[in-house]
Amino acid sequence: MTFKKKTPEQKAAPPPMSGKEPLATPAALAQLRKDFADFPFIETLERRLLNPEVPGTLPIRLVDEPAEHEDPAGKKRRWHLRWINTAIPGRYQHITQGRGYAPVLWDELRNRDDIADKFEAASEVRRGDRGVDMLVKMPLPYFKLVKRAEREAALRRAKSTATQKDDLAQTLGTNFGPEAAAAAGKHFVGEVRELPPRSADEMLNEPL
Repeated sequence: MTFKKKTPEQKAAPPPMSGKEPLATPAALAQLRKDFADFPFIETLERRLLNPEVPGTLPIRLVDEPAEHEDPAGKKRRWHLRWINTAIPGRYQHITQGRGYAPVLWDELRNRDDIADKFEAASEVRRGDRGVDMLVKMPLPYFKLVKRAEREAALRRAKSTATQKDDLAQTLGTNFGPEAAAAAGKHFVGEVRELPPRSADEMLNEPL
């Protein structure tokens, strides 16, 4: 048996990854900062790397939360924040009454300077020339519970016999004609697997 000698390029190449390496070493992060120095949201991405389970990526803290330098990973955050465009008809009612968000007031901010392009003519935190963008909040634990409940409901729908039957019939009908779709509707047998009920604590402690 003969062995080929490695080329200089092969010798210089890094060893293959075993899958046990950290996602990003300090040296790798430093190189990424250098490679993407002009990208405006590097700090946001690094916050997500520190704690990917915290869905709120806005670097805005409220008065009852620790400052960002005290809690850079956001592990002690209490609120999920997002901006909404109130110029869209019905958007405010949908987000508040339908989705459970509440407007953030200026006095609730830890630091007003976190808001660029302030619109301070209103009591709510707004930005832009006309103040159509409004900052809203939801308790972070509730946000995480709701998102997980939505995912589980979607999974149940995806696994239901009726949904599988309709999807199969549509696929067969598109590719093989209406007769194939009708046959699928008559002979399809699916299996429904119900997800076990889980407590709020289990849902909160599960990674997003």
